[in-house]
Amino acid sequence: YIAQLPADHPLEARFHSVRGKVLISQGNLLEGVKDYRAAVAIGRKLDLPELGPLLTSLASGLINLHELAEAQAVANEALATTRRDFGARHPIHARSLADAARVQSILGNRPEALALMLEAVAIEEAAYAGSSSRLAISLQRLGWTYNQSGKYPEAIASFERAIAMEQGF
Repeated sequence: YIAQLPADHPLEARFHSVRGKVLISQGNLLEGVKDYRAAVAIGRKLDLPELGPLLTSLASGLINLHELAEAQAVANEALATTRRDFGARHPIHARSLADAARVQSILGNRPEALALMLEAVAIEEAAYAGSSSRLAISLQRLGWTYNQSGKYPEAIASFERAIAMEQGF
């Protein structure tokens, strides 16, 4: 059925997105990122409402491939797109913030990474009433960001919150 769709159909973008996620989960980063790039190209062409999350997924894949310059550009575009499309306090925007923080951390920009992660966690705390598996993951990332910044007591506190939250699920 997908083969019968025009190349720029919204379902074709969804197909590439799902296939990219599956390929990456199987360890095939190169092919997964290739599919995310195809999904993003369609998303940009059609101005799809899911462009922001597609960009976030592409940025994450690029980080895993250590293509950091492109990952940073895509993460910045994802931030602007999710802020525009969902608002600055939406959990989808928080995911973009977390990926941008990951890029900044890898690049050694610890203060910027920490600021982005703190903003992501604040959004998710408000959105999920202080408890969710997504928030627990962000608290773990925040803990690693604190750790890399040399803020060990804050890192421990963040990790402990994440562990306590995960035990509640």
